Amino acid sequence: MSEENQDRLKQNLSALTASAENGSDEQSYVGLLRDICILGAGEPVAGCTVANKILSIVRKKFDSTCQRLVEKREASCGSDDKELFNLLEVAVTSVESAKALFERICFDDDAKIEGILVALSLGLDLLHSSYAHLKEKSLYGEHLRSVEDALSNLSSHTVHLQTVLLQCLEKLHVGESHEKQLTSLSSVCEKLSQLALLLEGLDLKMLISARKILVKTLLQYRDGLKHKFSIDSAVSDLCRYVTEWLLELEKMEQRKEGSFLVEMKAVAFHLRLLDSLLLKYEGYYSSSMKNVVKMIVILSRLPALEVYAANLVASHRSSLMLHVWIAAEHLVAVLADNTDFCGAVLGFDLCENFSPGNLLLLTTILDHIVNASDMWLQPPSQTNILDLIFSCIDKCIVELQCPVFLEYSTGDGRAPRKIGLYENVCIHMCRFVATLPAKYFPALEHTLLANVFSESHWRAFLAADVWCFVARYGSPQLCYEHVQLLVRLAKLIPGKHVKASAHVKQLLARLFDFMADEHKALLIQLHSKDLQVLSSLPLSKVMPTAKANAMQLLNKFLCKTITSLELKTLEHFLQHLKTSSKAKSDHLPVSILLKALKTIPYDQSLICSTLTECLISLIVSQVAHLNASSIGDVLRVIESLHASGVDSLQTITALHLSSFGAMRNLSGSQKAEVCERLARSFALVLSSENYIVQHIAMVSFAQFAQVTEYNTVITKAVECPSLKQAVTSFLLKEDLQKHFCWPSFVSCQEKMLSCSWKGATKDSRGNSASHVTEEVIPEKRRKCEDETEKLIATIENAVAKLLHAENIGAMKPRLSRLQEQMNAILNSL
Repeated sequence: MSEENQDRLKQNLSALTASAENGSDEQSYVGLLRDICILGAGEPVAGCTVANKILSIVRKKFDSTCQRLVEKREASCGSDDKELFNLLEVAVTSVESAKALFERICFDDDAKIEGILVALSLGLDLLHSSYAHLKEKSLYGEHLRSVEDALSNLSSHTVHLQTVLLQCLEKLHVGESHEKQLTSLSSVCEKLSQLALLLEGLDLKMLISARKILVKTLLQYRDGLKHKFSIDSAVSDLCRYVTEWLLELEKMEQRKEGSFLVEMKAVAFHLRLLDSLLLKYEGYYSSSMKNVVKMIVILSRLPALEVYAANLVASHRSSLMLHVWIAAEHLVAVLADNTDFCGAVLGFDLCENFSPGNLLLLTTILDHIVNASDMWLQPPSQTNILDLIFSCIDKCIVELQCPVFLEYSTGDGRAPRKIGLYENVCIHMCRFVATLPAKYFPALEHTLLANVFSESHWRAFLAADVWCFVARYGSPQLCYEHVQLLVRLAKLIPGKHVKASAHVKQLLARLFDFMADEHKALLIQLHSKDLQVLSSLPLSKVMPTAKANAMQLLNKFLCKTITSLELKTLEHFLQHLKTSSKAKSDHLPVSILLKALKTIPYDQSLICSTLTECLISLIVSQVAHLNASSIGDVLRVIESLHASGVDSLQTITALHLSSFGAMRNLSGSQKAEVCERLARSFALVLSSENYIVQHIAMVSFAQFAQVTEYNTVITKAVECPSLKQAVTSFLLKEDLQKHFCWPSFVSCQEKMLSCSWKGATKDSRGNSASHVTEEVIPEKRRKCEDETEKLIATIENAVAKLLHAENIGAMKPRLSRLQEQMNAILNSL
């Protein structure tokens, strides 16, 4: 710069300072600023010192101008469009001049990096103030239309200023050994981070630009900035942006294709930036780890997005899975060995809607801890990852029942296939167990055993599936020892724990198939007299005695001498017979089965429903061999079951009515009565107000119609016009042509069934004390038996004392009456 120009610059700079401090002559300030920064664009500014002085003046003037604009608008009266326009012209000129100034800063050998960093810091301050003012443009109210062009001009120059500033930052080369420079660079990065926060929701393109340069700078000067810049804040900002957008998807109405794709790509870009920071700054973002975990959890639940974001079209969901969801697994791979990540995952405070995401996160982690470090399986004060998976699956009831699908590749060259949420979890668990070192097997066995006893069938099923995988691919001796353990547990479980007992016995039956032949023979030999154990084994192994044992226990049931344990054993034998085609092909004593069926109370309890279902199944399997009179007796019982109002019993009757299609060659006067009664039974279940009963009845009626030779039953069953219309609609599958929302349906049915169960009738027939209920009566029976035993023991002790007593002759009349009472008790037995 020539000496003359330097002198002129000093004079203008002094005048600019005075004009800015004066605050009254706006036109003079604008003219001087243009003269210094814009009109003299042919020459560079002489060094950073002068530039920083100008920038300092400009920043202060811009802030004071914005403050005056706010005050003018808040005052309402006294401000006109011209006054506002003049102040906005000052703001626009300030930003435009700062941009021109940065384009002319001299980067010669004498220029110091510290000076350039100060200039960048001042420029970022000006940018922040300008964007903040633009973000609050609503303050102009009714004047907005008149100043709209000026605000647009301000926005344009602000964007250009940001572009120039970021270019300057990219050109900069900071020495990593210069502490002062690194401190200034850290300050610039902090301001750039704050600017990015302000740009959210204002200008997506500029937001991406700011965060891109920020992360690039942090990666470039990692060693110098790792102790100076707060990486936690940068990581948290990136996580929060992704998290908020993903959560917003649930509330979004149907979005335009263009805007959705732009926003999605911005989210994918943020994920790439985050991935770079997590890789490079390991160990420096522990405070933000909870935010990272929360983001990955929400990211992981994208496959279940249909449950939470029904308005999202299929193409958008597909794009999310392809470009965004895939990042979850990569982030897990990066963080799996991180202690802070482990602690945050195991201690994550789970919200209800986050459960499927947390479940998928946990199963993904299993794929990346092949070496199974202690921190995941044996944490000092937290639940281990296996226990967390089981507790989490119990909170995904809706998602497990909805069509939530994930792609699964077998890795053998075949095309990927779609699998459900449960199957996905099961595959990951089994794959993890297959590589688990032996030292962690105690933790695995403890988890599996605890969940087999769970009241939740989802947890019990998963534990059983994983256990069967272990049995199938483990040693035969290990499988035999596991079966022996389950046999002992099956005997020890108190009768009141119905579900736990059922889960153990189901697993026992499954594991039996994986045992070596010699172990099977040994087990049956050891427990040949134990009906409880035999009834839990597959029928093919106990078939010779199953039918006889079932009939023996049925007779005890009819005589009311059956114990709680024997009742449960009877249930298992009947279930075996029900599923055995050989047993059904044999002639069964229908009269005994009917008599037993009439004895069971009309109750919602599990054991009453199970016994009823087994007996009806066995009875209707004999329809082809029954005469009209016997079929009439069966139908009368079925009508009474439906009339009970217990929905579980109504479901059972509807399910088995189709079996009457096997009726053959009915003759005699009772033929018309049987057809009339069967038609009436169908009409009752088809017109049920319970959706599940009605649907099962429709299916059963359709099956009956395909095989029966008695068309009069079909005609009479649907005589009612509305019923005929409903059946016709079902057969034509008209409901399938309507829009159907799985999540809403499942949630509705869950609530309905829950209310139905809670409000079920507890006492529908006879004395409630005589009900064969699994939940209540066994406990009462045990208490009664215990009290009777104590009473008899007391009598025995008293008799023993009387035998050695002296002078009891006077008591002979009383002893005689006592003897008569004891004889009466014995005779009644």
